[in-house]
Amino acid sequence: MWRLVQYANNLCFGHMDVNERTDRLAGYATILGGQPMDRVTFLMPCVAAKRTLI
Repeated sequence: MWRLVQYANNLCFGHMDVNERTDRLAGYATILGGQPMDRVTFLMPCVAAKRTLI
């Protein structure tokens, strides 16, 4: 479980700048879900995860 949390944390808060990171994540979401997601929608779970971890 902890590895999954670390992976999600790295995915959301890796070393890329915010725009590059969100563009890349939105691209992955589009591939996986078939629906494009805007940045706010996609970042909300990341922000929630970060608040939970800290």
